[in-house]
Amino acid sequence: MTGNTDAEADGESAVHPGTLTRRTYLAAGIIFIIALLYLAHSMGSRPFWTRGEAREAIVVQAMFDQSNYVLPLRNGIDIPSKPPMFHWLASLAAHSSGHLDEFSVRSPSAFMAAFMLLSTFLFAFLASGYRLAFLSSLILATSFEFLRGASHARVDMTFSAFLVAGLFLAYRAYENLCAGTSVRTWHSALFVACLTAAILSKGPAAVVVLSLVFGLYHVLRVGLRPSELAKTFPIKWFLLTTLLAIAAAGIWYLLAYFQQGSAFMQVQLWKENVSRVAAGSGGHQKSILLLPLLSLAVFLPWALLLPYALIPFRVRSRIENNKPSEHTGILYFSLSVVAVFILLVSLSGSRRVVYFLPCVPFLALILSYGFIRADKEPLEYPYTIRFGYLMLTISSLVLWILVLSLAATVQSPDIVDRLVLFISDSFFNDAWANKVFGGIEAVRNQGAVVYSGFAVVGLLAAAAFLLKRKRAVFAACLFALSILSVHFIAVGYVLPQIVASRDPRPFMTVVQRYVQANSLPVYELHSTWYTTRFYFDRDIPLVPSLERLQGTERAYYIVSEEDSAAVLWRYPNSFVRLTTSENNAGNGRKKLVLLEQIADLTETATTASVEAQGLESEQNHTQNKIQTEGPPTGEGSVEVKDLRRSDGLSFGQLVPHGQ
Repeated sequence: MTGNTDAEADGESAVHPGTLTRRTYLAAGIIFIIALLYLAHSMGSRPFWTRGEAREAIVVQAMFDQSNYVLPLRNGIDIPSKPPMFHWLASLAAHSSGHLDEFSVRSPSAFMAAFMLLSTFLFAFLASGYRLAFLSSLILATSFEFLRGASHARVDMTFSAFLVAGLFLAYRAYENLCAGTSVRTWHSALFVACLTAAILSKGPAAVVVLSLVFGLYHVLRVGLRPSELAKTFPIKWFLLTTLLAIAAAGIWYLLAYFQQGSAFMQVQLWKENVSRVAAGSGGHQKSILLLPLLSLAVFLPWALLLPYALIPFRVRSRIENNKPSEHTGILYFSLSVVAVFILLVSLSGSRRVVYFLPCVPFLALILSYGFIRADKEPLEYPYTIRFGYLMLTISSLVLWILVLSLAATVQSPDIVDRLVLFISDSFFNDAWANKVFGGIEAVRNQGAVVYSGFAVVGLLAAAAFLLKRKRAVFAACLFALSILSVHFIAVGYVLPQIVASRDPRPFMTVVQRYVQANSLPVYELHSTWYTTRFYFDRDIPLVPSLERLQGTERAYYIVSEEDSAAVLWRYPNSFVRLTTSENNAGNGRKKLVLLEQIADLTETATTASVEAQGLESEQNHTQNKIQTEGPPTGEGSVEVKDLRRSDGLSFGQLVPHGQ
C-alpha cells in the first residue's frame, strides 16, 4: 500500500496517505460530530412501536429496576437473548441525561454509527488519502441500511461498528507484520478492546468472522501453497490478541452463568448461536435463493451503481515479493469480508438483510475505488448500462410526480379508504398499504415537497454526469445529496405519520391511571407486547391461554381486540370491557383492549351477574373520576425512586408513598 496513490496524483503528496496529521484528525472529528448530530436529531421523536426495539429497551429498564447490570431478566422471568454491550451503553446514556426514554435507548446506535464512519474515514485515509476517505465515508453515510440501523434501538449497529473497527485494526497489523514491521502496543490493545466489545454485543460470532476473513484473505494474498500459508501468516499476534479478547468477554459470561446457570447457556449460546443458525427463527427463515438480493439490499441505493463503478475497474492481481500491488490488498480484503458474510448467512437458517450490515463499509470502499478509477480512466460503457441508468432516472421522476399529484388531489376520506383497499388487494397487505398511503399523506407538507425536489434534482444531475462518463466522484456526491433528501423526508414527514397510528403511549397512559386508581394487578393474554411493558414501567405477567384464566382475584387484562371477544364470550359475567386503544398499539399490528375481571371465574352466571352489576357501577364511578380529576394522590399513588421519563411518566422502581 505504498507507492503512488490517488492522493499524490491529485497534488496531495505533501501528506503521505499513511501519516495521520492534525488536519486528518480534525476532518475525522468534524465528520463524527456532523454524523452524530444528524442521526440524533429525530431519535426521540417517535415511540417504540416495533417488537425488536421495545425488547431491547425493557432490558435496559430491567437493569434499573433490578439493579442488575450483568443479566437482568426481561419481565422478571425472561433471560435476554443478546449480551449486554448495547444495554450498557444505553444505561450510560440514560444516567447521563437523567431520562430513560426513546432517545437514550436509541443513542448507542447513533453513536456507534458515527464511530463506524470515523473508523472508515481513518482507514481509507491510511490506505489512499483524503479523496478515498471522504468518498467512502459519504457512500457509507448515505446507505439506507446504515441509516436505518443508526436510528433503531437494536444491537446490530453496535456489533457492526466494533467488528468493523476490529477488522480495520487487524488488517493494519497483518500488513505491518507481513512486511516485517512490529505492531505498537496501543494498536494491539485497541484491537483487543474492539473485539471484546463485539463479542459482548452479539456473541462469539465476531471471532468466527475474524478468523474466516483473515484465513480467506491470506489465501488470496499468498496462494494455496501450504508451506507459504503457514510460514507467512502472523499467527502469534492473532492468537494472542484473540485469546485476550475472549478471556475479557468471558468474565461477563462467567458472571452471567453464576446468576442463571444452564438456563443462560441454553438461551445465549445454544439457542442464539447454534439452534438459530441451524434452524432459523420465525420470519427470519428465507430461501437461500434470495441471498444475492439480501446481500445487495444492504447496500441500497448504492448497489444500483456497482456495475458503473466496477466496469472500468481493473484489478492488478499480480503479487510481487509477497506484497500486493496498488489498492489490491484493500480490495481483496473487502471482498473477503463480503464473501465470508455471504457464506455464513447462506449456512444459517436465519437470514436477514441486517446481518450484512458489517459489509457496508467494505462495499463503500470498493465502490469508491471504482468511482476514482472511472475519473482517471473514462471508458465507453455498454449501451445496456447507459440505458438502465436512463430508465432508472425517468422511473424515479415519474414516481415522484405521481406521489406529489396524489398528495395534492386526494382529500376525501372515502377516496383514502378505497385507495388503501385497492393497494392492499392488488399489491400488499393492509399494513403495507397504510404505510404507502401514509407516505402520500406526509408529502402534503410543503417541506416534504421541497426536499423531494432536491432528491429529484440530485438524481437527474448524477445520472447526467454518469452518462457522460466523467466526473464520477462529483456525480456520486450529487447522488448522495438526493439520498439524504429522501431520508430527511422519511424521518421528518413519512415515518411520524405512520408511527402516529401505532403509538402505544396513549393507551398505556390510560392503563396506568386505572391501575393507580384501583391498585389491581395487570396481566397480558397470549402475546408478549414488549411496548406495553416498557411504557407501563412494570413487569406484566403473561397468561398463555384462555384455559389459564383461573382464580378469584380481581385484575386487569391487556388483550388484543380479537382475544377480548373470546374472553367475553367464554366468561360473560366475569369480565367487563373498559377501554380500547384508539390505534394499533399492539406492536404496530393490532388494537388492544383493557378488560377487568370482576368476579370469580368459577362462580355461577347468576351470582357473577349480581356482582358484576355492583362492581361495574363502582368502576364507572372510578372511570369518571379519572377522566375529571386524573389519577388520585395520597395512599394509592406512586413516586419515582430512580429515573424519570422526559414526558412525565415514571421510570425505575415504583414504590408507595411512605415506604
